[in-house]
Amino acid sequence: MKVKVALVGLPNVGKSTLFNAIAQKSIAEAKNFPFCTIEPNVTPVPIPDANLLPLANVAESKKALPANLFLVDVAGLVKGASRGEVDPVADAEVVNLELLLADLSHVQRRLEKSTCTGEEREVLQKVEIALENGLPAKSIGLSSEEMRLIKSMGLLTLKPVIYAFNVDEVDFALDREGAMKLAESYMKQLHYCDLATSFFLVVSSKFEIKDVLDLALVYTGPGVPPGRSQTTKSHILASPSSVFDLAGKLHGDIQKGFMHAEVVNAAGLIQYDTYAAAKESGTVRIEGKEYMLQGGDVVLIKWK
Repeated sequence: MKVKVALVGLPNVGKSTLFNAIAQKSIAEAKNFPFCTIEPNVTPVPIPDANLLPLANVAESKKALPANLFLVDVAGLVKGASRGEVDPVADAEVVNLELLLADLSHVQRRLEKSTCTGEEREVLQKVEIALENGLPAKSIGLSSEEMRLIKSMGLLTLKPVIYAFNVDEVDFALDREGAMKLAESYMKQLHYCDLATSFFLVVSSKFEIKDVLDLALVYTGPGVPPGRSQTTKSHILASPSSVFDLAGKLHGDIQKGFMHAEVVNAAGLIQYDTYAAAKESGTVRIEGKEYMLQGGDVVLIKWK
């Protein structure tokens, strides 16, 4: 699963600083003046994972490859919005409204097309009404089937949102609880926001991506004979996702020839010196193509 995370906001509110902190490298130019970022900066960010190297050792793999998310630093949305001071509520509402209006325009253009018919049209009309009333698309309780019908639209207000309140390092280190309470008070004032599906955090220039996103990972590599084991790799788990879906992600031939999967939890596997020892102990189990993956699963797919 490929995950992109966009940092969206007004000019000069610290997006590029946050981008560099997450990426753990200086890619985005960060200056204290408006419109420093003109073109979006994009970088892959490895997801910190304490299980990956121990699993690679168990598998005797030559390489360990972490899953990556792709971080996008988007240029400030509103010209002239930055004057050296920040109003978190007003800034967030401007961004939310811009995203909502962008979706509304996108939906209305699609509804004008003669090819937009049947169930897709019905769902988009429902979304249009919500957007016109200032409600993000994710707040109206679309079913999984309705979501599937309009997935290709890529609506911005269907995506999960994290509100990052940027504070100085002193407040972050010494009064994080106070900063969180202040951020919570701001959140309660927001319009064009679905608080049931969004959350917030307080950040400074010193934190890691693991403090921002709680991503579930699954692993491949262990179980391959040591002489052939080239790579132990972590994969971001799409939810929900079956072991058969993972087979297709690895290779079409693996999915086509799928027989069964050997599955073991990563924390359990790394208690053993070898995969064979874990298997002999009964820790490894057999699952069919319908098995729904869980975070921390180590998967060996048998195929013909």
